[in-house]
Amino acid sequence: MNTPAPTTTFVPRLRRLAAALAAITMLAAAASAEAANVSLDPAATSASNGSQVSFDLLADFGSTVMLGGAVDVAWDALVLHFAGFAFDAGLAPPRRDTAFDVVDLQSSELLSVGLASFGGITLPAGTKLGTLTFDVVGGDGASTNLTLDASAKWSGYFAVNGDPFAASFAGAQFSVTPSTVPLPGSQWLMLGALAGLATRMRRRATA
Repeated sequence: MNTPAPTTTFVPRLRRLAAALAAITMLAAAASAEAANVSLDPAATSASNGSQVSFDLLADFGSTVMLGGAVDVAWDALVLHFAGFAFDAGLAPPRRDTAFDVVDLQSSELLSVGLASFGGITLPAGTKLGTLTFDVVGGDGASTNLTLDASAKWSGYFAVNGDPFAASFAGAQFSVTPSTVPLPGSQWLMLGALAGLATRMRRRATA
């Protein structure tokens, strides 16, 4: 009885299986990378000069367990003046390790925000990292784009195994709304006088 060598059919099958598993892994990684994003909410808003405006910094890394990482936020300092950043209460310790918090105002128009947990942290869809607050200093009609990117100084985001984790970024648009200018007192007096004159003219016409 002639028995074929087991390797003649078994090895090719193993190779096909390994290739299939590699393809599935790559697809899963690609899908995970596409789902990873950091954004600002609202995506567009406006406020008048002298007021304050706030944006929530949101993250979505799916079910990936992260070490953490940082994002750069940039804007036009002639339109907005950085007032502060506060981490969301939902990320309170032990979820994040405050020893690794980053709130680094690198310039008047560049802020780095980061967090980490060496025990691992998940940032599923809708996770609020914190809130950015600005003073509006631009003139009527002035506008700026608030842009996000992986932090150049503090690196980007990392999975729990230490590998870099790619993310997409979505910023926001801001514009200064014209402020309401009250009429001077002299103009109110003139309007009153004109109303009185119109009343007299109507009475004369009636007589």
